[in-house]
Amino acid sequence: MTRYFLVLRVLIVFGSAMCVFGENQHFKLAIGARSRLISTPYGALPDSQFSEQDSDSELRQTHPAHDGPWGDLEYYIFYLQHPNTEDNAELFSEQMYWCFPGHTEAEAIRKLEKIGISKSVLQKNSYMSIVSKELRIVPTGRLIMTLTPEIRSRLRMLLRRWPEKNPYYAYPIVIESGDPVSWYTGAGLTLQSAELIRSLCYSQKGIVVFSDVPYVLSRITDPEERNSFLRSLFRTRTLMLRLTINDDSRLNSIRNYWAIDNRRKEVLPIFNSIAETRGVEKLDVIHLLPSTARKRLYTFPEKDSKIYCHLACMEFYGIVPEWRDVHSDEWADVFKTYFIPAKGDLQFGDVVVLFNQETDEPIHSTVYIADDIFYTKNGFLSYRPWIFMFWSDIISLYGFNEGTYAKVYRLP
Repeated sequence: MTRYFLVLRVLIVFGSAMCVFGENQHFKLAIGARSRLISTPYGALPDSQFSEQDSDSELRQTHPAHDGPWGDLEYYIFYLQHPNTEDNAELFSEQMYWCFPGHTEAEAIRKLEKIGISKSVLQKNSYMSIVSKELRIVPTGRLIMTLTPEIRSRLRMLLRRWPEKNPYYAYPIVIESGDPVSWYTGAGLTLQSAELIRSLCYSQKGIVVFSDVPYVLSRITDPEERNSFLRSLFRTRTLMLRLTINDDSRLNSIRNYWAIDNRRKEVLPIFNSIAETRGVEKLDVIHLLPSTARKRLYTFPEKDSKIYCHLACMEFYGIVPEWRDVHSDEWADVFKTYFIPAKGDLQFGDVVVLFNQETDEPIHSTVYIADDIFYTKNGFLSYRPWIFMFWSDIISLYGFNEGTYAKVYRLP
């Protein structure tokens, strides 16, 4: 099967999302052409997005990955949903706010004026509050509804600088089909609620998103419809990976690929056992992950754990930093402390970090597994599990930020 490589300094476009790889990196990223189902963004995808035929045929089949040093790999798609969807409704406040850490009221207003929200409008349609010594601006429903898509987009670019304080702007809901009305009516919402969501949508690099989840919840009063909306937020699509071990001539090289970080003593017995057991040829890749990642994969974090992508990458190697609350712009130095720039082809365990080209702040980080599949934790919210995900879909979620580029790090 043909393999496609994304090489140094090439602009990569996935739909409307773009990623520029840093010129100081010397690596290749294997990307394969996928079916429509595989190439769509992950996240809260309602059943209605795919036809019944697509859903039945694709979700019940295994698909071959591209050939490579990782061996004969296959995958199938399945969905994860938080076990306590209704109980976790409290995770979503019904009060929308814009948080400005370290800002005075005057400073925050000036920044909002620059993106098109005037001081007079703010004074009439919002109020200020201080929560944990941080300024919050609470907009009224009238202000939320009168914002134009252009202003919503600029507001997101402003507030995403503080992702833990403004999670709905740092991690907006992606409407991959581009049609929020059909998406949400298919997920069980009324036409009125779906039209409300449509009016709140805006575009980021051609991708339709929305951020006003608390406001939507405040407008939906029917308990069953609220649960339908919450289920659409909690549901996550992921992959199960299996390795076929039936080629003795490649067995040693395949074992070497998966034996990162001096883990040969852990990996070799697994491969040997599979190879020597008659009738057993397939190995779930979860057994080849380091212990912490093996424990985390396909699970949801505790409610208040706030484990986000960068911490998940460190924990992949069993590194539990004391500075868990390090500011986002400091993570670049953290990666340099523990890793070195990667050279050559991507290897199992490489950490790929997406940066904002304007600020050089890390936007998202993820761990390479094989082919174009990564281990990732998308955001710190407790309804976001640790999952396997395609690179093209990660770009669909994070690559719509302006001037995104990637760097690759490896254990020394």
